[in-house]
Amino acid sequence: MIWKLFLLLTLTPLLELAILIRAAGALLARGQGLRVIREFQRSLSQGRLPADPMLDGLLVVAGGALLLTPGLLTDAVGFSLVFPPTRAWWRVYAKAKLLNSLASGAVTFTRFQRHPRGASRRAPDRDDVIDV
Repeated sequence: MIWKLFLLLTLTPLLELAILIRAAGALLARGQGLRVIREFQRSLSQGRLPADPMLDGLLVVAGGALLLTPGLLTDAVGFSLVFPPTRAWWRVYAKAKLLNSLASGAVTFTRFQRHPRGASRRAPDRDDVIDV
């Protein structure tokens, strides 16, 4: 009898709290996602590169995914990614890591160029083909 009472008093509030956290996280992530989209569109209409809104969008998506994942640590990190004041700290951190990765050569970007109109690509020579 005491065991059933213990489960009822501890399990029910924990499940309610977990459901409440998921619902609040989903609402916060949705609202912040819409806000980020508006900021993205505003940056584009002003002719600016929307780097911060793009990074904010990635952080909100990651935070929303973490909020849907059960666990105290994932909830804390998820809320910090979705909540604007703490997301600003994450944005600065992510930019610093990306710049360090670019400076060290760990991340590189390749740009492919199109052939000018009318120019044909070089046909392969018979010497270029290795038949095995």
